[in-house]
Amino acid sequence: MLGTHTDISARKRSERERSELIGVLESSLNEIYVFDAESLSFRYVNAGALRNLGYTTEKIKTLTPLDLKPEFDETSFRALLAPLLNRQQEKLLFYTYHRRANGSSYSVEVHLQLAQHQGQQVFFAVILDISERKRAEEQIRNSLQEKDTLLREVHHRVKNNLQIISSLLYLQSSSLHDPAARQALKESQDRVHSMGLVHERLFRSSNFSAIDFGEHLKELTANIAGSYGAMNPRVRVETELESVAVDLDLAIPVSLIFNEILTNAFKHAFPGERAGKIQVAFHREGLDKLMFRVSDNGMGLPEVLDWENGSSLGLKIVRNLAEQIHGELYWQSAAGMTTFQLSFAPTKTISADSAQ
Repeated sequence: MLGTHTDISARKRSERERSELIGVLESSLNEIYVFDAESLSFRYVNAGALRNLGYTTEKIKTLTPLDLKPEFDETSFRALLAPLLNRQQEKLLFYTYHRRANGSSYSVEVHLQLAQHQGQQVFFAVILDISERKRAEEQIRNSLQEKDTLLREVHHRVKNNLQIISSLLYLQSSSLHDPAARQALKESQDRVHSMGLVHERLFRSSNFSAIDFGEHLKELTANIAGSYGAMNPRVRVETELESVAVDLDLAIPVSLIFNEILTNAFKHAFPGERAGKIQVAFHREGLDKLMFRVSDNGMGLPEVLDWENGSSLGLKIVRNLAEQIHGELYWQSAAGMTTFQLSFAPTKTISADSAQ
């Protein structure tokens, strides 16, 4: 009698635990399925799934996952299940959509694994309705696309406005008779054009926060050489430019510094018809520095180059911008070569004093 009582108690306890487990599965907001590994017919579908699908318990047992997942046929679905059956994977995670009884559909995230039930292989699936997530992702994509369009338009308008300023400077210079005044406006026009090239490259890029600075310097060098090199075709330009992304906040001031230094080399290093070469380099310098260098084998520098008190506007621009980006300027004239070099960190930090 004791043994019989113990068996009944154990059976009742097992049934109670099974009932409690079914209650947990039924109360889940996620969809839970158990289907036969051979026939694919459903053995269990919880209330959450039935509610979302719009099927009755009796109807769902006449269906298979293929009736819910119209993007699969039996061949492709069994190919999907094969890694679980072959024990190559313990779990599958994939995304698809479910079709409801009324023909509507919704996006789902499927977690699938192989299990044993009453001595037979079954698949156990937990499925999340991700319709809201998909809608939110679509809203984010649309919002980002709108922002990208806006940024592209901003850079396009900035570029066009700079072009207008450059054209006005050109028109103003053409009306002047003083060569010094005309040259001053020409240099200002070149500076505006240098900034415009940055926005032009950003407009053509998919990244609106940084540009390929090696490619940018290549284009800027070609423009300056085309503008000033015509005065002396005996000067050739050699470039060695590394492809490095530089933030917009750095690209503009460094471009202006580069513009001043390279323009100065063309204007002053080779007077008359003197022949020579200008070498332009840009690359990483260690782990936390970028560097550009402009060298020429022309006339050389004055014995004293007064950065602090120099009267040249170009010299002041170079000095002030280098201070703003905390760059390190270096120059020398030795062994027949004059070199200007700027080293700077790839991230711009402007102090409050230098920003004023």
